[in-house]
Amino acid sequence: MATLAVAVFTFCCAVGLARRHDVHGNTGLAVDSQMELQELLGMLSTWNTGTRIAVLNEVLSTKNNPDGVRKSAVDYALPLLPEVLTSDSEPAGTRMHAVMALAQVLKEDPTVPESSVMKARELASLDGVLPLLQSMLQASDYATRRSAVEVLCEARQANFSRVEPLFKMALVDESSSLHRIAAEGLRRMGPADLSDMLPFLEERLGGEQSWTVRRELVMSLGQMNASNPKEVLQLLLKAFKDQDRDVRAEAVEALGRVGFADPNTALPILADALNTSFDLMRVKAVKGLVYMGSTSPIQVMAILRDVRDSDCQAAVKALGGLDSPDGNPDGMLLLAYKALNSTDAPLRANATRALGELASRDPDAVVLLVLQRALADGSTDVRKAAVQALTHLGSVDPKGVRPLLQEALRDGAGEVSSAARKVLATLNSTGVNSTAAAPA
Repeated sequence: MATLAVAVFTFCCAVGLARRHDVHGNTGLAVDSQMELQELLGMLSTWNTGTRIAVLNEVLSTKNNPDGVRKSAVDYALPLLPEVLTSDSEPAGTRMHAVMALAQVLKEDPTVPESSVMKARELASLDGVLPLLQSMLQASDYATRRSAVEVLCEARQANFSRVEPLFKMALVDESSSLHRIAAEGLRRMGPADLSDMLPFLEERLGGEQSWTVRRELVMSLGQMNASNPKEVLQLLLKAFKDQDRDVRAEAVEALGRVGFADPNTALPILADALNTSFDLMRVKAVKGLVYMGSTSPIQVMAILRDVRDSDCQAAVKALGGLDSPDGNPDGMLLLAYKALNSTDAPLRANATRALGELASRDPDAVVLLVLQRALADGSTDVRKAAVQALTHLGSVDPKGVRPLLQEALRDGAGEVSSAARKVLATLNSTGVNSTAAAPA
């Protein structure tokens, strides 16, 4: 690394570029225009690969460089990285700079195309990169360890056990900021067998000083429970007793995600959480109930009946809408039914639209009956939403849908009757048989 630093310094002096330092003492390379970058890239072509990657890493790590400069630097760097990252013949310093450049590409940046980010994620998942990350996690330099953790968080491995030791290293690093990054990345790994990881996570939940890290670990437990739901549920019960209320709130939602393993234990906790004075706890409880919609629909519906409108609204927003794929489809339907009983007209309209979308994925005769009731709602917006929702059911149950649309044509609100006319025209144009001609 020291040899590369000298090479970078020599190169910068040779081409007359300034090196910037931020408030943390980190170094970056100032490139003020696309023309200047093109000149730089031309000069780089005569230098060795290690120097080129090291210089590009400094360009990428400089926050004040123009957006176009960053994108062009990414385009130039990506083709250089695969061979360097996986080659045993390349010097360790060169390979570490390649990882650091890769970490810069993976940072959220709207100027970098998604295709480049996807390519970077593929590189992060290469088999030859993991041993390099392990070595970097043992470095004394914070920036090196941070880059390793950032790349680790994007490494998608079919077998979680391959990255598990590296996450353990990151979660006990001397820097608490790396604990947070690793914990956030852990839950992005997706469903995994946590058999060997659970004792370690239990120890970290009890020993981690940062409540934000403990919260992220709880979220990971809820989202990664592929093979160990019962064991995870027991660990979440302990997390529910955490001294921080935000951690406890996250544990409530996570309990809903794994509650299918033991509904008799999870449901009473979720129901009790709805009565707390902490707003976030109540919203997390509603979300948890949604995840248990398939496992215990009758009990969930009974509990949802007493949910406050404000908590229902907040949960809908947190889930990304009632038709969001993030929630259990059956649970989302139950929440939509609950929302239809709200005194809040916009929430009822939102629920009505979502019911049609949800039913189009999984047709349910009950939905049609609910939409029929929505067509008689006192709110014009709700009735219009019901008509629009029927669009999704037209090809599924035309005999049930058409009479409702015919009735909507006689609605006193012009926007409702107009919407019904458009839906009928759409059904006719798509060849869905009509049982009666639509009135003019």
